[in-house]
Amino acid sequence: MSKADSGTGGEYRRRSAAFRPSVGARGSIRGPTPWERRSEIGVIQALIDTWKTSMFSPEPFWSTVRPDGPWQDSIYYAWIIIGIGALIQVPLRSLQSAQIRRVLEQLQDSMKNIPPDAQDAINRVLDHLGGASLASGIFGFIMTLIFYPVLLFIGSAILHLFCMLFGCAKNGYWATFRVSAYATSPLVFYGIPCLGFIAWVYSLVLSILGIARVQDSTVGRATAAALSPVVLSCCCCCGVFTLAAGAIAHHLPG
Repeated sequence: MSKADSGTGGEYRRRSAAFRPSVGARGSIRGPTPWERRSEIGVIQALIDTWKTSMFSPEPFWSTVRPDGPWQDSIYYAWIIIGIGALIQVPLRSLQSAQIRRVLEQLQDSMKNIPPDAQDAINRVLDHLGGASLASGIFGFIMTLIFYPVLLFIGSAILHLFCMLFGCAKNGYWATFRVSAYATSPLVFYGIPCLGFIAWVYSLVLSILGIARVQDSTVGRATAAALSPVVLSCCCCCGVFTLAAGAIAHHLPG
């Protein structure tokens, strides 16, 4: 057998093993997600089925996700979801800019005696909102598509570090990565005001359930691992705010 045939056969066996059903710690049968079967059922249908199942039936979904499945498939799914969310955000940014512009114009009309410096500042903001709102939305969309995969790798690495600390990293980094990728399903709404915050919270909940099932761990350990980066970030932000407030207060007269 030639080296080329051997390489082709090895690749075939690797892909076959990735799609071969396995048994999870709780006795559930694990196999490819609908998205990983898109060549069979079609890309659109696979995307819809994966999104719908992960959103509304997370327990059955995570119980059947293979920890050693292809990480490439999971990042493609997350990339599309975030891309849709960023695309939805483009017209919303324009609407928000228009609303802010109207409020500033009303404020400008009602305050005729405001200082010239404040008047100039309002005019500069109005000029920016009038000319750059759509362009900034498109720019944000492009930047999101470019940098999101990098952020996903980094975020998954941080999450996996805490999974290791709390003893829920049995199946390795790529299992955590796949959880982080498929847990982005709610973030299709991340650019919508108010609803975006709920989407982020639900994505965190999905991450907890995913870590518990895909890493064959417990919900308690997964919760500690998933919330620790959030708590640590909040503590850091509070510390920076406290230092900044102290520095400002120190330079105030009296």
